Amino acid sequence: MSDKVVNHIVSHYVLDPGITPHLIPQNVATRKGMGSKEGIRYVKKYINKLKLNYDKVYVLKCDIKKYFYSIDHELILEKVKRFITDPDIYNLVKNIIESTDNLYVNESIKKVVNTEIKRIEGLNILDKANKIAELKSIPLYEKGKGLPDRKHD
Repeated sequence: MSDKVVNHIVSHYVLDPGITPHLIPQNVATRKGMGSKEGIRYVKKYINKLKLNYDKVYVLKCDIKKYFYSIDHELILEKVKRFITDPDIYNLVKNIIESTDNLYVNESIKKVVNTEIKRIEGLNILDKANKIAELKSIPLYEKGKGLPDRKHD
C-alpha cells in the first residue's frame, strides 16, 4: 500500500508536471482530463480536415497488447533523465520503475490470479472458461521490462 502512495505522489508532483508539458496534445493516453473521449474528438477533427482535401481517408485503430508490461527500463530511464535533473528524485523514479524486477511482484500477481481462478471455479456462471482464460493471460514482468501498475483514482 505504501508503494502505491509513493507512486501516486511521484507521479502527481514530479512526472506529470515534468513530462506533460513536453507531450503533444494528441497524446491522450493515461493523462488526467484526457482519455478515449478526447482521443475520439481529435480523430474526428483530423478526419474532417483531411476530408476537405481527400476523397478517401483511412484510420488505423490499434492497441498494443500488454504495452506497459513491455516498456524497456533502460530506454524509459533515458527519457526520464532529460526531464528530471535532481539526482535524488531521478533515483526515486528509477527505483519505482525498476520495482517490477522484484520477485515479490510476480509472486503477488500469481497469488491474486490463482485466488481469483479458484473463486470463479466455484461460481455458477456461463462464461466461466473465458474469465479463467482471461485471468491466465495476465502477464508477468520480465527483468528490465514493464512499469508498475498505476491505477487512476
